[in-house]
Amino acid sequence: MNQKSVLFSIAFSSLALSVGCAPSAYSKFYSGALPEEIPGYISTVTPPVIERASDVLDAQSALFRDGFVQIGASVFWADEDAKGISSKELAKFARKLGAQRVVTVRKPRGVVQGADLVLLPTQETTRTNGTIQSGGRTATTTATSRRRGLEPVAIPYSVERSNFEVLYFVKVRLTLGVLSRALTDKERQQVGTNRGVAILAIANASPAFFADLLPGDFLLDFEGQAIQSPEHLSSLLDGSAGKVVTLHLIRSGQPLTKRLTLANRQ
Repeated sequence: MNQKSVLFSIAFSSLALSVGCAPSAYSKFYSGALPEEIPGYISTVTPPVIERASDVLDAQSALFRDGFVQIGASVFWADEDAKGISSKELAKFARKLGAQRVVTVRKPRGVVQGADLVLLPTQETTRTNGTIQSGGRTATTTATSRRRGLEPVAIPYSVERSNFEVLYFVKVRLTLGVLSRALTDKERQQVGTNRGVAILAIANASPAFFADLLPGDFLLDFEGQAIQSPEHLSSLLDGSAGKVVTLHLIRSGQPLTKRLTLANRQ
């Protein structure tokens, strides 16, 4: 995929559990595509590289610069010690999925406190004293009885929970090499139109890189067609691989025209 929206879930259908691995939080809550469904996908046999990040957008932009695009994500919340969220489970699912790079973003959700009501066994012992007279003698006796039962007891707990967002990436052949997002309201006012996209990142050694497109540019027009959204730009690129195209953009308030040759997918 050449141009990919940050809101990847719009472009890909949910394929949770479709890759056939054992149930885990990563597979159960996966939503996205399979690598083979991504145009220009470059297959490798190396194990996935898993790393942590603090910000989703920064991770997407950094990997895109190296030619990786996001194919999906697993989003869920869980206790810190919950089963099915270990690094071993993640590596297993990533290999089964075919992801080449994996980024985990974990943010504390807070501490949950409460109490669980459990029934604990109890035993009540009763002793009864008495006397027995026989042959002019008096003896003291003791009788013991036991009664067993169950008593409800509140067991307090304190659990730290976190939000998990796990992003999966594969390397692709990019025809343009631009990662973009939709314009904000303020940006629409700046460029004077509701159409266009903001460039977030440029892939290294891509046509966009050599044409000196830059992060922060506003891309408005592709071959005379106003760009409606990141998804629209992606569809325009899909049918133009290998062609010479003209792009119109705005940089620092000034209009620019770029003419470049898109790369082929092969």
